Amino acid sequence: MSVLLRTRLAVALALAWLVSLLMTGAVVVPVLFAYADSLQAAGRLAARMFTAQHWISLALGVALLWLLRVQTPAPTPEDAQGEAVAAAQANSSVRPSNRLYVAITLIATGLLCALLIEHAAAPRIQARTDLALWHRLATAWFVVQGGCAAALSCLLLLRLRR
Repeated sequence: MSVLLRTRLAVALALAWLVSLLMTGAVVVPVLFAYADSLQAAGRLAARMFTAQHWISLALGVALLWLLRVQTPAPTPEDAQGEAVAAAQANSSVRPSNRLYVAITLIATGLLCALLIEHAAAPRIQARTDLALWHRLATAWFVVQGGCAAALSCLLLLRLRR
Protein backbone atom coordinates (compact mmCIF):
# COMPACT_ATOMS: atom_id res chain seq x y z
CA MET A 1 0.00 0.00 0.00
CA SER A 2 1.47 3.37 -0.96
CA VAL A 3 2.27 6.04 1.60
CA LEU A 4 -0.25 8.42 0.03
CA LEU A 5 -3.05 5.85 0.22
CA ARG A 6 -2.18 4.98 3.83
CA THR A 7 -2.18 8.68 4.73
CA ARG A 8 -5.56 9.22 3.07
CA LEU A 9 -7.03 6.24 4.91
CA ALA A 10 -5.55 7.51 8.17
CA VAL A 11 -7.14 10.94 7.58
CA ALA A 12 -10.51 9.29 6.91
CA LEU A 13 -10.26 7.19 10.08
CA ALA A 14 -9.13 10.13 12.22
CA LEU A 15 -12.01 12.25 10.94
CA ALA A 16 -14.46 9.38 11.53
CA TRP A 17 -13.17 9.15 15.11
CA LEU A 18 -13.61 12.90 15.61
CA VAL A 19 -17.10 12.96 14.07
CA SER A 20 -18.24 9.96 16.14
CA LEU A 21 -17.10 11.71 19.32
CA LEU A 22 -18.77 14.98 18.32
CA MET A 23 -22.03 13.25 17.40
CA THR A 24 -22.12 11.25 20.61
CA GLY A 25 -21.17 14.07 22.96
CA ALA A 26 -22.82 17.05 21.31
CA VAL A 27 -25.90 15.59 19.64
CA VAL A 28 -27.02 12.12 20.71
CA VAL A 29 -26.60 12.27 24.49
CA PRO A 30 -28.10 15.78 24.90
CA VAL A 31 -31.09 14.72 22.79
CA LEU A 32 -31.50 11.61 24.97
CA PHE A 33 -31.68 13.72 28.11
CA ALA A 34 -34.00 16.25 26.49
CA TYR A 35 -36.56 13.75 25.21
CA ALA A 36 -36.35 10.64 27.42
CA ASP A 37 -39.23 9.90 29.79
CA SER A 38 -36.98 10.01 32.86
CA LEU A 39 -33.41 10.91 33.77
CA GLN A 40 -32.76 7.27 34.72
CA ALA A 41 -33.84 6.02 31.30
CA ALA A 42 -31.75 8.69 29.59
CA GLY A 43 -28.77 7.77 31.78
CA ARG A 44 -29.05 4.08 30.89
CA LEU A 45 -29.26 4.88 27.17
CA ALA A 46 -26.36 7.34 27.42
CA ALA A 47 -24.25 4.68 29.14
CA ARG A 48 -24.93 2.31 26.24
CA MET A 49 -24.05 5.05 23.73
CA PHE A 50 -20.75 5.74 25.51
CA THR A 51 -19.96 2.02 25.57
CA ALA A 52 -20.57 1.86 21.83
CA GLN A 53 -18.38 4.95 21.43
CA HIS A 54 -15.67 3.19 23.45
CA TRP A 55 -15.61 0.27 21.01
CA ILE A 56 -15.65 2.61 18.00
CA SER A 57 -12.71 4.53 19.46
CA LEU A 58 -10.74 1.35 20.12
CA ALA A 59 -11.36 0.00 16.62
CA LEU A 60 -10.43 3.27 14.91
CA GLY A 61 -7.40 3.81 17.15
CA VAL A 62 -5.99 0.34 16.50
CA ALA A 63 -6.63 0.75 12.76
CA LEU A 64 -4.82 4.10 12.82
CA LEU A 65 -1.85 2.61 14.65
CA TRP A 66 -1.71 -0.17 12.07
CA LEU A 67 -1.85 2.29 9.17
CA LEU A 68 0.85 4.55 10.60
CA ARG A 69 3.30 1.79 11.40
CA VAL A 70 6.81 2.16 10.03
CA GLN A 71 7.68 -0.43 7.42
CA THR A 72 11.32 -1.40 7.09
CA PRO A 73 12.47 -2.70 3.75
CA ALA A 74 13.19 -6.42 3.49
CA PRO A 75 16.91 -7.28 3.16
CA THR A 76 18.09 -8.39 -0.26
CA PRO A 77 21.03 -10.68 -1.13
CA GLU A 78 23.02 -7.67 -2.38
CA ASP A 79 22.96 -6.23 1.14
CA ALA A 80 25.21 -8.98 2.45
CA GLN A 81 28.38 -7.41 0.98
CA GLY A 82 27.97 -3.87 2.20
CA GLU A 83 25.84 -4.71 5.21
CA ALA A 84 26.92 -1.76 7.35
CA VAL A 85 26.40 0.78 4.55
CA ALA A 86 23.08 -0.73 3.51
CA ALA A 87 21.86 -0.85 7.11
CA ALA A 88 22.78 2.79 7.63
CA GLN A 89 20.99 3.82 4.44
CA ALA A 90 17.92 1.73 5.27
CA ASN A 91 17.71 3.16 8.77
CA SER A 92 17.98 6.72 7.54
CA SER A 93 15.35 6.21 4.83
CA VAL A 94 12.71 4.73 7.13
CA ARG A 95 13.43 6.74 10.26
CA PRO A 96 10.07 7.88 11.63
CA SER A 97 9.53 11.62 11.61
CA ASN A 98 8.63 13.66 14.66
CA ARG A 99 5.12 13.99 13.22
CA LEU A 100 4.75 10.23 13.33
CA TYR A 101 5.73 10.19 17.00
CA VAL A 102 3.23 12.97 17.69
CA ALA A 103 0.51 11.06 15.79
CA ILE A 104 1.20 7.87 17.74
CA THR A 105 1.18 9.82 21.02
CA LEU A 106 -2.18 11.41 20.13
CA ILE A 107 -3.68 8.03 19.23
CA ALA A 108 -2.34 6.39 22.42
CA THR A 109 -3.62 9.26 24.57
CA GLY A 110 -7.06 9.08 22.94
CA LEU A 111 -7.21 5.32 23.46
CA LEU A 112 -6.12 5.70 27.09
CA CYS A 113 -8.92 8.22 27.65
CA ALA A 114 -11.45 5.84 26.06
CA LEU A 115 -10.28 3.03 28.34
CA LEU A 116 -10.41 5.26 31.42
CA ILE A 117 -13.94 6.37 30.61
CA GLU A 118 -15.21 2.83 30.08
CA HIS A 119 -13.32 0.95 32.78
CA ALA A 120 -12.66 3.53 35.49
CA ALA A 121 -15.45 6.10 35.33
CA ALA A 122 -18.45 4.18 33.94
CA PRO A 123 -18.59 1.49 36.68
CA ARG A 124 -18.41 4.16 39.40
CA ILE A 125 -21.05 6.30 37.71
CA GLN A 126 -23.38 3.30 37.40
CA ALA A 127 -22.75 2.44 41.06
CA ARG A 128 -23.47 6.11 41.88
CA THR A 129 -20.19 6.38 43.81
CA ASP A 130 -18.99 10.00 43.98
CA LEU A 131 -21.24 10.73 41.03
CA ALA A 132 -20.21 14.36 40.46
CA LEU A 133 -16.48 13.57 40.59
CA TRP A 134 -16.67 10.67 38.13
CA HIS A 135 -18.93 12.59 35.74
CA ARG A 136 -16.39 15.43 35.70
CA LEU A 137 -13.48 13.06 35.14
CA ALA A 138 -15.32 11.20 32.37
CA THR A 139 -16.22 14.50 30.72
CA ALA A 140 -12.62 15.70 30.92
CA TRP A 141 -11.33 12.43 29.44
CA PHE A 142 -13.96 12.63 26.68
CA VAL A 143 -12.88 16.20 25.83
CA VAL A 144 -9.20 15.18 25.82
CA GLN A 145 -10.05 12.23 23.54
CA GLY A 146 -11.86 14.60 21.18
CA GLY A 147 -8.91 16.98 21.26
CA CYS A 148 -6.57 14.13 20.38
CA ALA A 149 -8.78 13.10 17.45
CA ALA A 150 -8.99 16.72 16.24
CA ALA A 151 -5.24 17.32 16.54
CA LEU A 152 -4.53 14.01 14.80
CA SER A 153 -6.90 14.92 11.96
CA CYS A 154 -5.16 18.28 11.50
CA LEU A 155 -1.71 16.70 11.64
CA LEU A 156 -2.60 14.11 9.02
CA LEU A 157 -4.32 16.65 6.79
CA LEU A 158 -1.18 18.80 6.88
CA ARG A 159 0.83 15.74 5.92
CA LEU A 160 -1.40 15.25 2.87
CA ARG A 161 -0.84 18.83 1.71
CA ARG A 162 2.92 18.24 1.39
